[in-house]
Amino acid sequence: MNGRSRFWLFALLTPVVSIVLSGCASRFIQSIHRIPLESCEVKGFHIQTYAYPRGGASLEIEKSGVVVYSMFELHGGIYIGGETGDTDDEARAIQVEPGTDVLGSGKPNLIITRWAWEGGGKDRKYTDYIFELTDTLVLSRKLQGVFYYKELNDSGLYSIYEVKE
Repeated sequence: MNGRSRFWLFALLTPVVSIVLSGCASRFIQSIHRIPLESCEVKGFHIQTYAYPRGGASLEIEKSGVVVYSMFELHGGIYIGGETGDTDDEARAIQVEPGTDVLGSGKPNLIITRWAWEGGGKDRKYTDYIFELTDTLVLSRKLQGVFYYKELNDSGLYSIYEVKE
């Protein structure tokens, strides 16, 4: 390979290598600097949410030390448990206890709420993920919108209400 060919090869590959390495470095640095927020143990699953100093949030669900589910939200947040709607103050909203059977299937459920900014940061978009926690983790429902979970007369049965804005 002559000098001119090496120059063009170097000139073309340098930006590609730089982008690949910066992406890897960014993910590596974010994994080091993530801040643990909420965690719980339910039916042998360890559920953990994280925040990042430069924004964003993530979730990891592990079983026997192996990550079986994860999600990342760059422009929003992730928290454990759906809201019961027992208060108008979001900061004090009562959460559905992880492991509660909200679907009436006789199996413990886990609700994960993910929100993201939309419309240039003016609106929040919410998605609730309802998992069944058996020997394996199964995503049973994905609800988009704002939902509240109400127990019916202390019966252990729940109704799911969508809040219309």
